[in-house]
Amino acid sequence: MRPGGVTVEDLLDAWLYEANPVPGCENCSAEKRKLDQAVAAGDRPARFAAAQSIRRCRHGTGA
Repeated sequence: MRPGGVTVEDLLDAWLYEANPVPGCENCSAEKRKLDQAVAAGDRPARFAAAQSIRRCRHGTGA
């Protein structure tokens, strides 16, 4: 455990599961719903997959 009660797992979780959906992007919205469901279910692989999809999203640019 690190000072302040932060564990290595906490730091990795913040990095692995970071996702910043863009408002108005349909794909981000769908993946955010999946992310929320995965968090509620405690499903770490699904949580990672949804967060990764949000990070990789082109936000409707077609690129």
